[in-house]
Amino acid sequence: MLVRARIFALTIWLVGQAAAEDPLRATHDALFASFLPMEEAPAMFGEARDEIWSAAAQAPAFRSLITPFSDLRGFGLCGLTNLRTNAFDQLTPAERMRILFLLHACASNDVRRLVMTVRNFYLRKTYGVLQEPLTGVRLNLYAPDTFVKQHAPRLPSTRLRYDGKNHEIAHKDGVVEDLPGTMDDVKLKSAVDALLAKYPREPVALYLNAFNDMNEANWTNLKTMLESDARLQLGDHH
Repeated sequence: MLVRARIFALTIWLVGQAAAEDPLRATHDALFASFLPMEEAPAMFGEARDEIWSAAAQAPAFRSLITPFSDLRGFGLCGLTNLRTNAFDQLTPAERMRILFLLHACASNDVRRLVMTVRNFYLRKTYGVLQEPLTGVRLNLYAPDTFVKQHAPRLPSTRLRYDGKNHEIAHKDGVVEDLPGTMDDVKLKSAVDALLAKYPREPVALYLNAFNDMNEANWTNLKTMLESDARLQLGDHH
């Protein structure tokens, strides 16, 4: 039993030594500290940093992602000159910020894509775990269909529809194209009065004047009403 305990302890020590000797660990720590506010919650962010390393340290994709930062000479075309050292982790925080700024502004699309991917990786992995402890809000990212239906926005009904073929919004019943040649005076006045009672004067006047200009039937009684009714005049009429 004692032998097993010693073997287990030795295994843990060896794993720890391997992690400590991995040169990318320092690069990981430096990148993490460049994107996350370590000073605001050192213990919480430090734990998240260590958990990310433990989970991803041996993943080829992760190692490939951060390896370029272990030797900045690979970014030579991005204005990284007169550096004290070519290792990102050996730079001061201010120097790291300058390097990241230059990489974000680099003329190479591949470099800009790389630095943005690194940033997104650390932010997503960190805040995905710490969101609830930091905000006190538990986000339900896997809500059932019943929850989604209960909290879906209630929009008023509409007779508009989207025509995917023509990429336009149209009325379900189409546009009225066959207007009667004449309109009864009483019906016309009743309709206009109803519009004015429901909507502000200016939009109604604008709408009816536009309708009259487009109305090929040329209703003379509407034209007369637009010219004589002060409520339908365009401009400053009270």
